[in-house]
Amino acid sequence: MAKNVIVHITLIAIFIASLFIRIYHLELSPQHLNWDEAALGYNAYSLLTTAKDEYGRFLPLTLRSFNDYKGAIYTYVISVFIPIFGLNEFTIRLPSAIAGSLLVLIAYLWGKKLFSPKVGLFMATSIAFSPYLILTSRTAFEANFALLLLTSGWYLITNKKLQFPGIFLLILSAYTYHSSKLIVPFILFYYLIWTEKKKIT
Repeated sequence: MAKNVIVHITLIAIFIASLFIRIYHLELSPQHLNWDEAALGYNAYSLLTTAKDEYGRFLPLTLRSFNDYKGAIYTYVISVFIPIFGLNEFTIRLPSAIAGSLLVLIAYLWGKKLFSPKVGLFMATSIAFSPYLILTSRTAFEANFALLLLTSGWYLITNKKLQFPGIFLLILSAYTYHSSKLIVPFILFYYLIWTEKKKIT
């Protein structure tokens, strides 16, 4: 019992540290929005105020943007924060910063599930203080948000009681970033085979 308390306290401390690193002066570093971030913010504001993107499409699942057809989920999440914090650099980057911090918890859960709580803490620490993941968390990076949805969804479908929420998160990840569209079908295919094998045995 005492070991579990220590593990949980350590995990909470790692999570708080990762959240602080990702959110502190989020509007200042990196300096200025890049053009993808600006496009996400513009479309988020347009969807919030008119329910249409910059091209007049009603509640789209993909955004034409610069003809790169971004997944729209990240933009919808931004629109939730605009009434609270306004339309600015902080708001546009906030979903990615939160996602990067939550990845710490998912890394712990995967490590604990596959190996042990100690391995889970090691994985959580690696994610929390990875320079690359800190950088991607401090920009409005749809891939960062999609990674959270993908790893969370995959984890949930391994739990019989949480399979449907897991499938939902996997589908959301496919509409967040293009790479997920390639990965999600394989995960769901494996899931179907695994459940069929369990029925047989």
